[in-house]
Amino acid sequence: MSQYGWQWESRFADGGGDVVGIVEWVALVGGMEKGLFLPSLTSVIGARTSSGLEFGVGPNLSMSVETGAGIGMVFAIGKNFKS
Repeated sequence: MSQYGWQWESRFADGGGDVVGIVEWVALVGGMEKGLFLPSLTSVIGARTSSGLEFGVGPNLSMSVETGAGIGMVFAIGKNFKS
């Protein structure tokens, strides 16, 4: 299933050190190629190191016609690469 969306973030606790606090928001819509409209919104609060390693946790709200609204928890870890 394809997902289309947008991600944006804000920094906090940025004292110029090796670790920066971040809040990320991700809005997605999935299932359009199957004739469905499955929106979701996720908020993640976490940290990013100067080497690009990041991790976070936060709530996810998703909706569908069949099951109604659902609430879940997201745990994320990743690595940023500069090009």
